[in-house]
Amino acid sequence: EDASLATFEPLEAQRMAMEGVSVLCLTAKAENKAREQLLEEESLEAIRTLSKTEDHLVAYGLVSGLFNATRETKVVEGEEQEMLHRLKVATDNASRPKDVDEEMEAVYQERREREALTAEFRKGLVDAGIARELLCLTQKHKELSIHHLIAGIFVALTQAKDARGRLVQDGAMRALTALGSGIAQASEGSAPLFESEGAKEEAVTLKTIRLSGAHAIARICVSTDPHLFSSGVAHDCVPRLLLLADGEDELAQFEAALSLTNLASLNEETKDLILRSKGWGHMEHLASSNNEQVQRAATGALCNLVTSRLILSEIGQATAK
Repeated sequence: EDASLATFEPLEAQRMAMEGVSVLCLTAKAENKAREQLLEEESLEAIRTLSKTEDHLVAYGLVSGLFNATRETKVVEGEEQEMLHRLKVATDNASRPKDVDEEMEAVYQERREREALTAEFRKGLVDAGIARELLCLTQKHKELSIHHLIAGIFVALTQAKDARGRLVQDGAMRALTALGSGIAQASEGSAPLFESEGAKEEAVTLKTIRLSGAHAIARICVSTDPHLFSSGVAHDCVPRLLLLADGEDELAQFEAALSLTNLASLNEETKDLILRSKGWGHMEHLASSNNEQVQRAATGALCNLVTSRLILSEIGQATAK
């Protein structure tokens, strides 16, 4: 009921209601019921209304709740560690009981079941058009913490391939390419804003926000016809994907290279933009990766870029000399 109450005045009630939703989505015993209620039409209408709020605390509470509800679920805090400890003790004593394996399997089964429920909830949000509300929040609020959470929500929502087309239709790419833009008094060296799961401090910077957003962009670009994007959106994706390609994560490099391969198939203008943004150098570097999949993806991007007028002109000039 918290989500529906959030549309009531006064403003303080909205803030408290959003905080309640966020906490409920973190509580193992309450999260499934909270998700069910969030997908009810009354709650969805409340989310649509609150996405237009000017109050950054209400907005933060809303995206915090959605972040907690959509992220990959974990086994109850400490449960798996306890199982592993018991397994180690049993092994050290050379008397490993059969029930340890059974209990570990029960833990993993619980994790699979909870993740399946989370995936179902994500699909419900996508089908309800949540990307439109996230776009609105991205445009209205320029706080580092809010953009960080929105990036995390999109990373979760783009896990399912069949959700990506609907996300594009509802403006996800416009939101993702806007993440980290227009944020005042923030820099790459920003101090941590809050603590992440397990009380581990997590530094939130413009770069981490853009990288998270770039992961979601890459997932969409890999499996979506780039002709569905407007030219402006396609061009805005290029610097984010090159940022992703420049990292150390090989999966991210692979997805970035595949995405640039797709974008380079659009038109000459997009190819020229990738080249002017030093994309050729990035792809050459990845083509020498020790990871064969990264090599192939980067080579594919180079093959699409080599037909660019800029490259052909350079080849012609070199030949003339």
